[in-house]
Amino acid sequence: FPSHDNRRKLDHAVQTLIGIMRYLADDTKRCSDTEVVVAVLSFSTRIKRIIDFTHIHKDNLAKIIDSISDIYAQDSTNIEIAIKEADKMLLEYSENNPDTMLYHIQLTDGEVTDGERDHTKLAEMVNSNYTNIFVGFGKYHDDHLLCKLSKNPKNDYRFIDKLEFSKVVYGEILYNILYHRYDEVEIEVHGAQIYNWRTNQWGSRLMLSNIPYDCERMFQLRADATSDPPSSVEAFVWTTPSQM
Repeated sequence: FPSHDNRRKLDHAVQTLIGIMRYLADDTKRCSDTEVVVAVLSFSTRIKRIIDFTHIHKDNLAKIIDSISDIYAQDSTNIEIAIKEADKMLLEYSENNPDTMLYHIQLTDGEVTDGERDHTKLAEMVNSNYTNIFVGFGKYHDDHLLCKLSKNPKNDYRFIDKLEFSKVVYGEILYNILYHRYDEVEIEVHGAQIYNWRTNQWGSRLMLSNIPYDCERMFQLRADATSDPPSSVEAFVWTTPSQM
C-alpha cells in the first residue's frame, strides 16, 4: 500500500478490524455458550501472522488491539498468498478442532499488484467448504474481483466506502455468524423470476446461506404482466438447519 490513498484504506481496514475484535470480545453480543477463536494475518508481497489462533475475551482484548494497531503499509498487494495462507491456517486448525465453524473475513481494496492477477484463477483458490467474506474498501476498489471471489452461495461480499459506515457492515456480518440458524436456504419460484444479486441475473431459483435468527429479507420478483389469464406466483422454500 505505497500511495497515500491506499495508506488511508489500510487505516480504515485496521480500524474496522479493531471494531470487529471489540464486538467479538463483548459477552453481550453472543450466546453464553459460544466461544470465539480468532487469528489475524496481514499481507503484502508476503504474509505476516499478527495473531495466532486464540480465544478472544475482554481480558486479552487490549493486547490483541495493540498487535493489530502495529500493522503498517508496505510493498505491493498479493491476494493469492493471502487466500492460500488463510486456507492453510483454517484447515490446520480444523483438523484439531473438527466441530468448529470456520469463517474467513478478508479486508482489502482488491487491487492486485503482485502475484496471480487472473480473477477466475484467484476465485478457484477460494475454499468452498467454509464461508469466505470479502470486504472491499474505498470507492475505487476492485469490485469485479471481490464479486468473483464471493460467487459461491456460502460466500459474501461487502463494501465500505466510509469508515463511519463500517460498524453497520461488520455488525451485520458478525450477527449472521454468531446467531447462525440455517446453513442453506433455497427458494424456488413458479410463475415469476427471482433476482440473484450475486450474478446480476434473474432465474427460478435462489440459494442463500448463513441465515441468522430473526432475519428478514426482501427479494425482487418479476412476472409477465401481459399474460392472459394473469399468471399466479408460488414460492417454495427449503432450509438446512445449522449444525452448530
